[in-house]
Amino acid sequence: MPLSERLAQWEKKWLAERIDMLAAELVSAPRAAPADLAQGLQEDLLRRNAHPAVIQRLVGKGWTHPMVRHEMVRYYAAGAYGPNWNKPTDAQLLVVAAAPGA
Repeated sequence: MPLSERLAQWEKKWLAERIDMLAAELVSAPRAAPADLAQGLQEDLLRRNAHPAVIQRLVGKGWTHPMVRHEMVRYYAAGAYGPNWNKPTDAQLLVVAAAPGA
C-alpha cells in the first residue's frame, strides 16, 4: 500500500479515537457544562444555517443523538483545544502507525 494511503488511514484512525475521547470528556463533565455547551451549539448551528433537523435533534434528543454528536464534539473541541483540534501532530500519527495492526 502506498505511503499516502497509509498516512490517510492513520489520520482517520487518530481522528476517530480523538472524537471518542472528546465525547467521553463531555459525558464526564459536570452537568452544567454540557447544558451550557448545548445552548452555545444551538446558537452556532443557527448562525451557520445548519439543517433544521440537526437543531431539532439537539433540542429534542440532546447532544448525544447520533445526528448531533459530531457537531457537539466539533464545537466543544474548537473551544477547548483550538482550531487544530482535529489535526494530529507527527508524533501522534507515529503512535497510531506503531500500534499493532496499523
